[in-house]
Amino acid sequence: MRGRATAQRCSKTSCRLVYSALSEPSFSIGDSPVASGNGTMALVWFRLAALLGDESMRERGLRVLRAFAESAGRMASAAATYMRAVAWATQPITTVVVVSAGNAHADPLWLATLRQYRPRTVLHRLRAGESGERALPAEMSAMISAEEGRAYVCIGN
Repeated sequence: MRGRATAQRCSKTSCRLVYSALSEPSFSIGDSPVASGNGTMALVWFRLAALLGDESMRERGLRVLRAFAESAGRMASAAATYMRAVAWATQPITTVVVVSAGNAHADPLWLATLRQYRPRTVLHRLRAGESGERALPAEMSAMISAEEGRAYVCIGN
């Protein structure tokens, strides 16, 4: 049997309350069946900041965290994605740089790096002897040489 929408009668006051509740956007950090959009967005900003070295993206993530800081304490375990973003903002980030040549799918050092999980980790794979199209920070540029088969792990700043 198919469900049928039914109109309900309501008083002016209750109809106004329902309308105002539906017309107001809902901004939440609570995870319910899926991760919250705001917690996920903050997490994305922090990950992009770490990958690209762009401080403006980190600041955007911090703005999202600040917007919901007061309500986060009341949500306890329902704000797990938000708390992951807080960890990206407050804990050291691990950067792994693998310098190798050839196919990434056949490189044992790169494959070993991908198999390990570590929270707040950013992976970079650089080809030996070339910096490619992207501009690299001075520390990463110094890691590239003609030698291959090396990995660097940096924790924190």
